[in-house]
Order: sequence, then structure tokens, then C-alpha cells
Amino acid sequence: MDDHYTRLLKRLHQEYVPYHVIWELTHHCNLDCVMCYNAPVTRPELALAEGCSVLDQLAVAGALRLTLTGGEVLTSPHFFPLATYARQTGFALNIKTNATLLTPDTADRLAALEPLQVDVSLLAATSGTADRITQRRHSLERALRGISLLVERDVPVKLNSLLMEINLAESESLVSLARSLGLPHEQFVKISPDDQGTPKAAQHQLGREAMTRLNAMNLSSCGQGSSPTERTCQVGMGSCLISPDGIVYPCIELRIPLGDLRQQTFAEIWQNSPHLQQLRLSHTRPHLHTCATCELIEYCEGRCAGLAFKESGDWLAPDTLACHQAQARFAHLHSDRTIPTTPHLAKLNLASDAVASPRSLHVHPIDLTF
Repeated sequence: MDDHYTRLLKRLHQEYVPYHVIWELTHHCNLDCVMCYNAPVTRPELALAEGCSVLDQLAVAGALRLTLTGGEVLTSPHFFPLATYARQTGFALNIKTNATLLTPDTADRLAALEPLQVDVSLLAATSGTADRITQRRHSLERALRGISLLVERDVPVKLNSLLMEINLAESESLVSLARSLGLPHEQFVKISPDDQGTPKAAQHQLGREAMTRLNAMNLSSCGQGSSPTERTCQVGMGSCLISPDGIVYPCIELRIPLGDLRQQTFAEIWQNSPHLQQLRLSHTRPHLHTCATCELIEYCEGRCAGLAFKESGDWLAPDTLACHQAQARFAHLHSDRTIPTTPHLAKLNLASDAVASPRSLHVHPIDLTF
């Protein structure tokens, strides 16, 4: 729909305005989820005064929307002071939490922030499955209690479910649970590889057959297809990520450091980073050397630069999950036809007698120089 908001976003992208910034306040968490991709930062997290300075810089740079996440944001002693300062500065605020630490008092304080939305992870529909995923007891009951506290205070809540082999059998029950709570709900299948390069997170990625079944049930965002003329994503255009210790990255997936907020201003990083300049110029379909010739390109929701970089060290390369998602969408729409193999998957098959898992791949080490 070509409404005022869509036109505004288009203009902000064209002018490279960093209108949406995601800030990981901490990588600490009270849970230990089996698919978590966060790696502990080696430097101290930003102090409160440093964080307030960052917010001032973001406002000057044109940022409008701020997403605070973790780890678990409620484990950060700076969450409420920074969130309050962000609202006073004029940011529209989104918050991501697992909700298990919410109490009536913290729910009151969170409601007072008047966030646009609070995203809550709903990882299972039964207690046993939830505890297997989070590796903590009673995590589902605590999450549901926290969700109820927010709903009672009229806080806008959205539920997000990441589907993997552990909770796949509960996909329909998750939909029913969200419906019973009267809350918007979305299911996803993309699992981010661990930032340290270990297979902890990636080994839980669903395969193509499971994604095909989910597409058939319309339960997950397994790929909606895209036009060959579109950018595969908006990385580097209007958003970025800040880590707990002040390193700026293009996004959550693409962990290529752009600069250090303890040494540079945000505006300097956003305007002058060579990596961002390259992404803005080259991250279009004609530059995707392998994807441009793929016969499944019209079924692809858009390969991810971050996943591609973690697999091969090349952010313009394909990523295996996108290939499997494209195959899953093709299989759903053309059940009577043979599923084509993408050039990327064909290359992987040549390199190995069998690919055990779509995400059981080596994660490319990241160069930490700017």
C-alpha cells in the first residue's frame, strides 16, 4: 500500500537516514536457550552516561525508532533509566523481552514508558518443551504471568515463536495459545548461527521438508517470494545494531564492526563507514553473482547478507537457509513438480557426499577491524 508511512520510509532509505536503531543493552540473560546466538562481549558494557550520550547522538542523526533488546533487557541495570531517557528524547520505543522477570512493579514501570510494542518470545505451548528450550524450570509459566501483567496494563504485546525440531509438534498449539490470549502472533523458522562460530544455535534449524509442511499450514513465514528488481534486504540503508559495548554493526545478522562509539560519534560511523557504503551500493540483485542466475529466484524471500557472510565470508553470496525456503515455497505451490536445486545447493552437494543439515555449516570468523 502506497500510504504516507510507506512513502516516508522510502524517502528515509533514499537519504540513508538511520531511522531505526536496535540496541542490545546486554548479552546477559536469565535463560539459556538452546538456539541463542549471543556471544559474551569481552569489554565492559556501556555505562549509563555513555548510553545517554549515544541516545543524544542517535537523535541528532535522525533516528526515530529505538528497539531495546538483549540478552534479556530486564537484567540490565540501565534498562529503565535509558528507556526513560529515550522516551524523554522523543524516540518511539520497542522492547524485546522473554517476560519471565516481570513483576507488578516492573510491569507498571514498563507501561509508563508507553512503548509502541513489546515483543515477547513464546517458545512452546507446554511447560516441558519450554523448559527443554530455555534450560530453566517453569519458564513458560513465568512468561505467561509476565504477558498477563502487560496485557492488564494495556501494553501492546506481540508474541513471536521460533520453530525448531524441539517445538515443531506444538506449532498449531502455539497459534491456539496466542489466540486464547487475544494477542498478535508470528512464527519464524530462521535460526541465527552462533556469533562465536559454534553449532549450538545452527543445529536446531528446520530442514526443507518441515518448512514445506509449515507453508502448507500457513503457520510460519517460510518465504513469500520477491521481485528480481528488489533489494534483498535493507541492510545499511536505514537501520543498524549497537552491541552492549558500543560497537556498531549493520544488523543483528551481519556482525561486521563498523565503528566503536567509545572512539567515534555515531554520525561519523554511519556516514563514513566503508562497509556501509559498499552495502548501500552493492546489495542489489544484479550484484548477487550466484543468486542472479537461480531459477528459484522468484520463490526466494531474499537471501540474508549476514547468514551468507557467516557461511562463506561473502555477504553477496547465497545463504543455505534462503535456498531451502525457496525450495519449500516451490514445493508448496507446485506439489506435482520436481523441486529445482539452486546453484548454491548444487555446489554444496558437489563439495560433500551429503549435507546433514541446512545450517550445519562452518561459520566464517569475523574480522574485528574497522
